[in-house]
Amino acid sequence: TINISIERDLSTGIMGMARGVGYPACIVAEMIAKGKIVKKGILSPVKDIPADQFLSKIKEQGVEVEILDEFTD
Repeated sequence: TINISIERDLSTGIMGMARGVGYPACIVAEMIAKGKIVKKGILSPVKDIPADQFLSKIKEQGVEVEILDEFTD
């Protein structure tokens, strides 16, 4: 289980929804472009996106992430 807290960035004016939708989409697009995600078609975020890499990148954007339970495959 993961809690992700996304709020408006008052210093830049970027709204929480933009951060919550735009950042993840950009991170996954970058992962595809760099070959970290190679599967084609409709993918499952839970099964097909490397969670550790994704969460690391989203934290770099200032999004608060709290991991409550470890991942299991």
